[in-house]
Amino acid sequence: LESYLATNKNNLDVLTLIDYSLQISKALAYLEGVKVVHRAMREQEKLRDLTEQRALSKSLSEHSEER
Repeated sequence: LESYLATNKNNLDVLTLIDYSLQISKALAYLEGVKVVHRAMREQEKLRDLTEQRALSKSLSEHSEER
């Protein structure tokens, strides 16, 4: 997924990215429900991801203002 997103970052619309995020969230919720914690959900990963999400949110906001 990471490779696909990097390769196609200029070809994906916001709705597609939101759909991907929703699918990932549902998968993680399922894993939490069956008491499986993926290594990406460790505390240090959450902090890094939060920083990246803020940067992405700012970027998307700036992109939508340009239109």
